[in-house]
Amino acid sequence: MTRVGVLHTAFIGDLALAGLLVEGLYRAGHTVVLASNAHGLALYANDSRIAQKVLVRKEKGLKKLRAVRSCAQALRGADLDVLLVPHRSLTSAIISRLAGVRRTIGFGASAGAFLFEETRPYASERHECLRLLDLAPGDLVPAALRADLEARGAPILRADARPTRFFDAFPSLASGASRYFVVSPGSVWATKRYPAQSFAQAARAVLASDPALTCVVSGGPSDALATREFFAEIQTWDPMEKTRVADASACIPLEDLAAVLAGAALVLTNDSAPLHVACAVGAPVVGIYGPTSATRGHGPSGASARLAAYETEHDPPLACRPCSKHGQETCPLGHFRCMRELAPETVTRVALALLRDAG
Repeated sequence: MTRVGVLHTAFIGDLALAGLLVEGLYRAGHTVVLASNAHGLALYANDSRIAQKVLVRKEKGLKKLRAVRSCAQALRGADLDVLLVPHRSLTSAIISRLAGVRRTIGFGASAGAFLFEETRPYASERHECLRLLDLAPGDLVPAALRADLEARGAPILRADARPTRFFDAFPSLASGASRYFVVSPGSVWATKRYPAQSFAQAARAVLASDPALTCVVSGGPSDALATREFFAEIQTWDPMEKTRVADASACIPLEDLAAVLAGAALVLTNDSAPLHVACAVGAPVVGIYGPTSATRGHGPSGASARLAAYETEHDPPLACRPCSKHGQETCPLGHFRCMRELAPETVTRVALALLRDAG
């Protein structure tokens, strides 16, 4: 049995997108070892496909040198036959070289491509989950299996554990007495956050469509501002409406996020990690896009994913969009039209159509 390592230390959403590569390796019968940062290991904490986890710490200055050496030593101890490196940083390439693995494979577009034993093309026109699957050559993921995964066209995460903290906090959701949909208003980048007022209006309309629904608001510590702004917007709602909105930001640790989203009737989220996690568990999800593009490999993926963006309701599209690959702190032109002029009615229309399609 081949022991295959995956060294990936990116943002949470990028790590979720690697789930299709992990699925291919697992279904091909390999033992999968994941080397990642703390967020990556938490995201895959309850994923039964991962046989071993290796923590990668990327420090700065002299600490970085020690961290690189420590990670390389840990990978040596994992006794790998092959090491795949999706992350295109020079540091990741250096770690792979120092790890002493006989066969290392990275992208030809990586900063440290010359350090790999083999390189594979990075197809910029493909979705990121498929690009990462491309990293595995045919002897690791055979053609028939690859075709099956390609047909899915979305990442795969396994939600193998019950989200205990979430269900303890909201027992009615655990019993199935009430269905829930998830709102994730945060993002690392300010320009990727749909305005709180618009987000709240869309959530309110979804609540009104079904009296059995509960709105669950999720977010990590870095999303605290966006969460506060969302709850500030609902203060004028009718008291009965407000009782149907639950703040779950303190009871969905990253290791439980996949399981919580898997049980949701719908997910409304910005172009951020919850979007890709929702796609990976097959949850009905609407991705709200502003400064970034859904056509450059990081858009909603899978049969149950939909897009809401400026061009959903406007023609012609904004000439300035996309203005960034990852988002920025402020709109470069100061008008923020890509998000400000995306009406909550448009998001609602897309969301309710998806709810109907999903049954």
